[in-house]
Amino acid sequence: LNRKRKIGIDAKWLYQGPVSGKVVLESYLKYLSSFMNDQLQIYLILDRRDNFSEEKYKSLKFKFIYVWGKINLISNILLTFPLRKYQLDIVLYFNFGPFFSKIRYMLFLHDVLFDDFPEYFSFKERLYFKFIKPSSRKAKRIITISESEKERLVKHNYKKADKIDVIYNGVDVERFKESLKNDIVKLRQDFNITSDYLIYYGRLNDRKNIHSLVKATKEIFKEQNVLLVIVGAEDSLFTQSIKNQPHIRLTGFIDDSDLAILLRNSLAFCYVSFAEGFGLPPLEAMSIGVPTVVSNTTSLPEICGNASIYVDPYNVEGIAKGVNDILDPAQRKECISLGYKNAQRFSWN
Repeated sequence: LNRKRKIGIDAKWLYQGPVSGKVVLESYLKYLSSFMNDQLQIYLILDRRDNFSEEKYKSLKFKFIYVWGKINLISNILLTFPLRKYQLDIVLYFNFGPFFSKIRYMLFLHDVLFDDFPEYFSFKERLYFKFIKPSSRKAKRIITISESEKERLVKHNYKKADKIDVIYNGVDVERFKESLKNDIVKLRQDFNITSDYLIYYGRLNDRKNIHSLVKATKEIFKEQNVLLVIVGAEDSLFTQSIKNQPHIRLTGFIDDSDLAILLRNSLAFCYVSFAEGFGLPPLEAMSIGVPTVVSNTTSLPEICGNASIYVDPYNVEGIAKGVNDILDPAQRKECISLGYKNAQRFSWN
């Protein structure tokens, strides 16, 4: 080529979409900017509602394409038309690619858990996700985030194995750097944390298996006076049944600086999810010296390696045993040491 190579990246999730998508995109773009040179230009495809964003990313040498993006599925299906004038060589889309595109594209699929675990997704979500498979057929390649998800994609005929690349997520230690905004004493007062505690943070839904974690820690509270702090935006239907449990403290959504303080001062991070495509929170906990208890299912053993206590998410007694094990000082010390090493395997760069 006698011109710069032009790559488009669907970046609408920077401002509109799931928190996990935002974390991944922000981290990719932060490091990707260092790879740009005179032969490469990257265009960020953004929702036109987010045209306030240029200052932050213009300084990183990205260019911008603004499109209608209120419904990501429809937006991406139609994107072949507004993109033609930019002469892009290839576009990286998340989840949905355009069915009629003459521009080559790759598809980034975080996971397709809905194929094996439909019970954790609403009818509307399952209907929405059905468009992923046909758009994956036209993609030149697929990127996913674990070998576990690659196996699932192959099993459900999204693409042959040699057309799927596994690129792990990374750990951004900066996300949990020390903050002067608050301190643990004030946060304990704010959330009535009156004793040592375990912590969970993330989405509050059935797939995360929080109800089993609540049951498993009930006896531990009675015997050792250890609380369970649950961090995440409250869902009234989901959280109402655990609000009045004496050993539970619900914080609702809190910012990263406060989360970092609560996480660093916890006894352990508990993540007993039924199914994960990757499982970034346990790695984030490991990276700052917090031991972890995680499920022995899907991608979690692959990602957490030898650094976690593993439990069967369908066995409440087994979860309770795993939590008791992590409270043993010698076991905590070993998991903290192994966790630091394991987290170092995962770099956004």
